[in-house]
Amino acid sequence: MTITAPEMTESDHTDIPTIHQTITVRSVDQQDNSIILPQAFAIAVPDTAEADNVISIAAPQATMIARHASGRPWLMVRMPQAYVTASTAPGTRIVAVGTCSASVEDLNRIARRDASLSETAAEVMRFDGSFTVYALRDATILACGPAMQTHRVFHARIFGTTIVSDRADTLAALGRLPLDTAAVTRSLLGSQPNFDDAQQPMWKGITPVYGGHCLTVDASASTSTHAWWRRPSPRLSRAEGAALLRERLQTAVAARSQQHRDLACDLSGGLDSTPVCYYASTAPQGVTALTFYSDDPGGREDLRWAEIAAQAMPRVRHEALWLGDAPSFYEGIGEMDIPVDEPTQVPLTAPRILYALDRDRDQGVTMHLHGAGGDHLFRGVPAWDHSIARRHPILGWNRARAEAAAMKQSSLTALRRLIDRRSYSRWLKDMAYESVRPSAETFSLRASDWYTPPRIPAWIAQEAREELIVSMVASAEHAKPLSPERGEHFDLASIIDASRVTRGMSQVGLHQGIGYESPLMDDHVVEAVLSVAYTDRDSPIEWKPLMKAAMRGILPDEYLLRTTKVGGSPQAVRGYAQNFSTVKNLLDESSLMDLGIIDRHVLEESIRPSETSMPPTLISQLINTALFLRNAPSVTTAS
Repeated sequence: MTITAPEMTESDHTDIPTIHQTITVRSVDQQDNSIILPQAFAIAVPDTAEADNVISIAAPQATMIARHASGRPWLMVRMPQAYVTASTAPGTRIVAVGTCSASVEDLNRIARRDASLSETAAEVMRFDGSFTVYALRDATILACGPAMQTHRVFHARIFGTTIVSDRADTLAALGRLPLDTAAVTRSLLGSQPNFDDAQQPMWKGITPVYGGHCLTVDASASTSTHAWWRRPSPRLSRAEGAALLRERLQTAVAARSQQHRDLACDLSGGLDSTPVCYYASTAPQGVTALTFYSDDPGGREDLRWAEIAAQAMPRVRHEALWLGDAPSFYEGIGEMDIPVDEPTQVPLTAPRILYALDRDRDQGVTMHLHGAGGDHLFRGVPAWDHSIARRHPILGWNRARAEAAAMKQSSLTALRRLIDRRSYSRWLKDMAYESVRPSAETFSLRASDWYTPPRIPAWIAQEAREELIVSMVASAEHAKPLSPERGEHFDLASIIDASRVTRGMSQVGLHQGIGYESPLMDDHVVEAVLSVAYTDRDSPIEWKPLMKAAMRGILPDEYLLRTTKVGGSPQAVRGYAQNFSTVKNLLDESSLMDLGIIDRHVLEESIRPSETSMPPTLISQLINTALFLRNAPSVTTAS
């Protein structure tokens, strides 16, 4: 078997693994093309003449091409080589794109089995990491992403055939698809509690594949989807769950250390990044651990706890970085030009992410780990009490009453919320009408909430506001929850939401050629956590007890006694005031203003900075959507 690698030297070939003869590893051909695709993408196309237009655009920008028996490409990937693992056995072709613990031999073994494509994908998804599976058999293509959506799969009809990609903006560029103004407007809300609405891409004509499902495209380019994932039942005790979590987190981190020679990891001193960093330090190559500190009151507390935890790490190079050398909050957003394919908090945080990634690149690091998503995994929500009360009424009532007292609310109010029997659809409709509450109003989650209630910001224009409420009520009519129990639905929806934020962070990293990932959001780590009973996952009197139990005897006892966490409020207040002119210019020039959904006068009155108060509520959604629109047009024209 041979590999053709255009524009590569003889020495380059020695580092390329032998893969199937229908796959070509190549350098990107810098041809003049009016459609410039993202720095990392995967595109699958059927064996049809209609796909040739897409192939002519994508193939010159791909670093790996797998071919149909006819010779026409079926999969085109632009990704660092460490992220692509392909089977070499005849028959079913399997390619894993992303961080995957499966070897070529593992994929060959699965490819030889007499199983359906859906069964094949489910078998591959049992490996550790965060990746997408693509498979080909007899001209039928399969694409499958993680249940938690750290990668996603989309498809669209482009040039008369079905095109599949892991990024919505890639399909939008290939098909010159129009923006969906309704989806853009929804991105400005404080929350999108309708899970179906939250899944929708920002462009018309693109269909998402839900997490836990796989997509097949047959020889005629017809599509179908099949479920492959099911949420585990929360039956384990804290001790049992801690043992499983420890095992799954260790193998999730190992999936990265096996693929990358040089690792870096955040070490905030908290209970999310610190366990990740510990397991990275057990790799033969060790890890460079980065802890940021500031001169604000308590600004060195994280550093103190990080230093205590680092004492237990086998191979760690601990570096303390002063935040004064990094971009401040909101600094640099005017220059943030990396495209992401959906608005999340990522664009706003990207300047600080890029500061760390630039440092990584200078030191030869190719994978940077962090602990994003841990709060969604290890902290409980009031909706749990609603579910607990169905099985254990007294326990649920005691928890709800204690939380109500802490919020200075009456026991009667807690009881009403606990016995609330509204369906998901009914609750969504009620929340749509309640969403016009002033955006600055503070509120707390309630046991009756299926998810975080939406809030329509004051700067949404009146007509757009009315249309938004009507559309929210209409879409609620047929909305289905992820579970009939509120606690389970809230749980899974919030974890997927956090996973999609880490997906956007990964897009920023890969744009720089560096993996930027949170092993906590891997399917198998999340499954371990979801397997634990609610009452053992979280406690009103202890901070993240499940993770503490998992790391007991591994991290120092002194570290596990930590009960505080320092926030970044002073930095946010200063940064917003210092960089307000940049924020205002960004919003003034944003295409948001051309869509007719923003009331300029109300916006200007609402977003003025204060030297003592936090930035206006929901300003982050506004900035992130503005940056998304600026950096991710349907088509980027080469200069």
